[in-house]
Amino acid sequence: MPVRVVCPTCDHQRARVASCWSFISPQSLLHKNTFWTKGACRFLPQFCYSSFFNSVFSPDRSCKRGVARIVLASLPTFDESNSSYVEPAIEKENTNNKAVENGADTSAVYWEAPVAPLSSGKGGFLPYEVVFVQVGDRIWSFETGRFARQAGGAVVVRDGDTMVFCTACTETKNIKTTDFLPFRVDYFERFSSLGKTIGAYHKREGRPSDLEILISRLIDRPLRPMITEGYFYETQVLSNVFSYDGVHLPDVLAICGCSASLALSSVPMKKTVAAVRVAIDKEDSIVINPENKILSTAKLDLVVSGTVDGVLMVEGGAEFVSEDTLMTAVEAAHSSIVKICEAIDSLVKRAGKAKFPGKIIVPSEQMISLVDSLAGIELDQALNVFSKKERDEAIERIRTQVIDAAISRWKENDCTAHTIEDDDEYFDAKLRMSWKKVLSSRMRQFILDKQIRPDGRDLDTIRPIDIIQGPLLRTHGSSLFTRGETQALVVATLGGEENAQHYETLDGEVKSRFYLQYFFPPFSVGEVGKLGPPGRREIGHGRLAERALAPIIPSREEFPYVIRVESNITESNGSSSMASVCGGCLALMEAGVPIRNPVSGVAMGLIVDGSKVAILTDILGIEDALGDMDFKVAGTAHGVTAVQMDMKMEGIGMDVLRQSLYRAREARGKILESMLNIMPRPKPNLPASVPRICALQIPTKSIGELIGPGGKHIRNIIEACGGEALVSIYIGQDGLVSITSSDEDTLKRAVDMVENSVRRVEIGQEYIGRVTRILPFGMFVELFQGKEGWCHISEVGVERVESIDKIMKVGDECKVRVIEIDEKRGVRVSRRLPLLGEEVEEELEKQELEQKQQQENNEGSSEGESKDKEGGQRGGGRSAGSRIRSDLQSRNTTQDRKPRAFHTSYRRRSTTELHKNNGLNKESIEGSESDSSRTTKSSDDETNH
Repeated sequence: MPVRVVCPTCDHQRARVASCWSFISPQSLLHKNTFWTKGACRFLPQFCYSSFFNSVFSPDRSCKRGVARIVLASLPTFDESNSSYVEPAIEKENTNNKAVENGADTSAVYWEAPVAPLSSGKGGFLPYEVVFVQVGDRIWSFETGRFARQAGGAVVVRDGDTMVFCTACTETKNIKTTDFLPFRVDYFERFSSLGKTIGAYHKREGRPSDLEILISRLIDRPLRPMITEGYFYETQVLSNVFSYDGVHLPDVLAICGCSASLALSSVPMKKTVAAVRVAIDKEDSIVINPENKILSTAKLDLVVSGTVDGVLMVEGGAEFVSEDTLMTAVEAAHSSIVKICEAIDSLVKRAGKAKFPGKIIVPSEQMISLVDSLAGIELDQALNVFSKKERDEAIERIRTQVIDAAISRWKENDCTAHTIEDDDEYFDAKLRMSWKKVLSSRMRQFILDKQIRPDGRDLDTIRPIDIIQGPLLRTHGSSLFTRGETQALVVATLGGEENAQHYETLDGEVKSRFYLQYFFPPFSVGEVGKLGPPGRREIGHGRLAERALAPIIPSREEFPYVIRVESNITESNGSSSMASVCGGCLALMEAGVPIRNPVSGVAMGLIVDGSKVAILTDILGIEDALGDMDFKVAGTAHGVTAVQMDMKMEGIGMDVLRQSLYRAREARGKILESMLNIMPRPKPNLPASVPRICALQIPTKSIGELIGPGGKHIRNIIEACGGEALVSIYIGQDGLVSITSSDEDTLKRAVDMVENSVRRVEIGQEYIGRVTRILPFGMFVELFQGKEGWCHISEVGVERVESIDKIMKVGDECKVRVIEIDEKRGVRVSRRLPLLGEEVEEELEKQELEQKQQQENNEGSSEGESKDKEGGQRGGGRSAGSRIRSDLQSRNTTQDRKPRAFHTSYRRRSTTELHKNNGLNKESIEGSESDSSRTTKSSDDETNH
């Protein structure tokens, strides 16, 4: 087996390497950089031969060959014969290669590449720094120094051919006189990253898509609490996807890249943040940094962010996984987060900027003590008011009094005892911050010491639940779900495929047949506000509720409706997104959607003060704002379907996280019980206002036949059924045809026409056809809509037919059997064969019974026999069965005649199958076919004539 060095980002040779020498160049070509040394095949990672020699170390061509030998010799190699690494042949200390020094230790979690100048194309050099870290079975790289050198921090994060460019900038001249951080995060996906443009008149990206907004929130939520408290300079982080390979998703790369850009910049950070994606595939294996194709069938898909010490954010969905499985995945993700954080820290040591020595606005302990003393016991009494509106009014009244009193003392120069600087221009901001700290401290101490919350509940009690099903009379399904002072009016609407939501992503055009939209009007919190497009919060909360309900939605084959759920928040005091989950489930059941299992959701909180920890069930708005955690969990009785966790502290331990999940499971069960008491199961029937939909599966090769040239055929079907106002037909690429109509008769007619349009005629099938045209030598019979068959005059009747007009008329119905299918001659049918199958047996049985009775009555009488023979010779007075028997016997004499080709194909079917239950013996059948062949020959001559 050859010994070789394998590229760490190679998709085809995914070996775990101990070290690598890797540079990222615009000319990089994977798998085309093969060197042969002493019979061993070696790959120089991420470089083609010419690019390596033109960009590394020295422009002097005379030393290139020597440099190549040094670099190749310094690379540890992977021996496939025994799956082991072979150490380099030369001494490490002589290579001056940090990558080899760090990489030779297999316990190292990242590798540092040396500072290597790359040619800028104009004779100069652009020095840069890069580190590598193994995440799952992939190698990520973090590079800085080549792009955006004037930005505060700029990083390119790469996984495979997916590259995300992130920058961080801060305004260091003017500080905002506010008590919050003006922090802006934006994520953009460039369609040029995969070599395509958007399909619009203006060929450039417009407003951010919902997906871009959601990923911007993923970046913002773990980074914001890690910026040093009191840093109020305006800060902006931008993330752009500049290259996308369609395999490795860019969202977690964007989180890590933005964290690295902030760490490299002058913005003071508490700790380094990193993120990874973790999935559980269909084989129940945990996969870190999964490829895109794995996620399509994954049972769990989580994005986990955190620091070296704990988890900051968890976001994702699942298909009924247990809490223990979820915790195992989070723990596996955190071990990779630690590696990434250490790699970013190593990059910061070599290329990071000095932190900005600006003004950090933090109130002094003396000011906090002053505000606390001014608040007095009245603040505790206000926090104990159960009603949110009355509590907020009481707290606001005390806040105004405290701030006015503090400002009054400051103006009176009575600040010596409290060491408050009278010339402090940020006094107002510090005063507001002091009030928030006092309010938070009072609430937290009250909960930790007395185990009583602001509304009087203990830690595990759920607020009272009230449910009204169907409050809106004309909707398909509606529910008014109220939990405490949080209320959601949720509406479910069913429609056809034309109501699906379409949007375009880097992975192509997406069509959602189930989607949830969340609305949070200002009156829900008693405020006045401007209405407009949904904000980031509304999009994020709506996607969380949609993710929670998605696993219970029936498949398209089971329920061919497009489902839209609309959640209108009419009151809000904590956990409105989980109220949307509960109300959405009830609205779906009210609409008659056959959901798999009912879903409920709850929001958990956390209060931590040193060693004291309190986990709160069904948190209030004030507990969310002043607490340490907002942990939303949704699921069924069988497992979790969606989670979203945000921390305001520097991470959470695994034990607290596990305990929070268990408490949430108990709370979900209680909420689900209240829901099932009102609506135990979905309604068995759809409401009358729901349009009826029928889904048909047709072969994909028949799609073009159904549509017709230029859509002519499908338009004719729609017009024949009353037009687009009455019926709509959607044809999917997979061959699933969805027909929608509010009128059942119209729907049935459209279904019949669509079925007939793609219906395949097979030899031996029988149809009840309608005569459309009669010619002297045959007739045309419409088998079904759009398909006719030719019936020759010899196949019209059992006996010879002189004129078709005497027995059939246009518009008459008759049973025919297909006997030939030919591309040129079309479909040929026979009326005679079905008549034989239906009538002969009955006639023969009747005749045999008559003969048997006659023989018993006239036994021994020769006169009766002679009369019978005379009647047989004359042919007069015979019954139909006797005539048929005689006719079949006469046809047996023509068996030696060769039948026509279309009969040959028909006779491939067995005699038993062809004439099942018709009462004929084999000889009679062969005679019948032989005679019909003869008759057809003569008729063909007439046709040719």
